Amino acid sequence: MIIIPAHNEAASIGRLLRELKRLHLPWEVVVVDNNSHDQTSLFANKYGATVLRETRAGYSAALLCGYRYAVQQSANLVVQMDADGQHSPWEIRQLVGRLDSADWVIGSRHKTGTAGTLFRRAGSGFVGQMARWCGVGALYDLSSGFWAFNRSVLSFFVNNFPETVDANLRLRATQYGFRLVETSVEMHERKTGQSMHEGLTGLYSGFVSTMALLRDYSSQAPSSARTNDTSLSDI
Repeated sequence: MIIIPAHNEAASIGRLLRELKRLHLPWEVVVVDNNSHDQTSLFANKYGATVLRETRAGYSAALLCGYRYAVQQSANLVVQMDADGQHSPWEIRQLVGRLDSADWVIGSRHKTGTAGTLFRRAGSGFVGQMARWCGVGALYDLSSGFWAFNRSVLSFFVNNFPETVDANLRLRATQYGFRLVETSVEMHERKTGQSMHEGLTGLYSGFVSTMALLRDYSSQAPSSARTNDTSLSDI
């Protein structure tokens, strides 16, 4: 299953869904419309996506809505990507392929030459250093929302998802014993709208993320057993 959270992304969601259709991927595509005031849902329906509507505001609420739907549909594997065109559908198979040796794969800008704006690089670098100090391992793109993860991680997300989704979620997963890896992928700059990682919004988001990271680090959640891994053939 492919989950795409979206808020006022009518200008880009159609293009993304057309690219996904060209790949002929045999997986359900789910767009979670998070209180959009434009035609996001209309375009998502037009291109054959399943549309869920989440009335609670926020990225975390949209993701959790999608995850709960994936559990209801007995999804064995989830790919998650943004609706703004930054994440290339052509990289999906690379992420999924890495799940043979990991539970959660994160598409990363690190060392790809597409590290984003100076503001984003500075914020990500600071939060990344804090996260590695807390023990998340060799993870560098802490703001990436381009993920692939197996059923074990999906279940974990549904039961442990925080209000702030960033480095702290990676720390929680590491504390619970999941194997996280980054893989370098091509990303594009956002063409419309404003990212939540830029400007004053990004500054506030970075502060909240750092506080959440330190809070979760101090809690030191115990490790828990994982269920069986999922391979590409199980999608």
